[in-house]
Amino acid sequence: MEMKEFYFIKRLTYVLIPIIVEHGYIYTKVIEGPRVFLVKLPPLQIIKNSMQHYGHGWEGANKAAKAALGKIDMPPVKICGKLGIYWFPSKSPYADDCIWFALDPIKDRIPITSKETKILFPFHQHVTVPLSLEQFTKRRIRTYDLKSIYEKRTEEESYFWPYMSGNDMPIVHESFQPYHATEEQIGDLDP
Repeated sequence: MEMKEFYFIKRLTYVLIPIIVEHGYIYTKVIEGPRVFLVKLPPLQIIKNSMQHYGHGWEGANKAAKAALGKIDMPPVKICGKLGIYWFPSKSPYADDCIWFALDPIKDRIPITSKETKILFPFHQHVTVPLSLEQFTKRRIRTYDLKSIYEKRTEEESYFWPYMSGNDMPIVHESFQPYHATEEQIGDLDP
């Protein structure tokens, strides 16, 4: 299996699965589209590095998620809002066996037992997680809620933003016609 030293989450990243290797180190099995590979970092470190890569941090994202969703344990996090990348943990993010899931690529969930659920992704990829279907679905819905809250906030802000981008130059759009003045009126303005 391919091994990487470092990795940033992308749109096609589906899941981060912890793998305990020699001497108790935790690596991550990454499923990215049709590819599967290992990264020599634990899943939480990949989450934190990716958030920093896209311009924000772990602590702030957790506080913001709890402010948006209420006082909850194990909140989902926004990795990159512009790319629509939102993730949620299977259990405490600090647990060595916590699996992280991307919100959007999940195709289906199949209960295996009352405490296990099989998660299906595109390209015939799948992961079995030690969570009931109900628990997994609840965490996934929270993540959809967080994404929806953030998107509504930015939609409202962008609606009222007075600038429109054109040719990479901000252009002010005014709701009235440009001023027209005669030479006489312009002359009256000179001191």
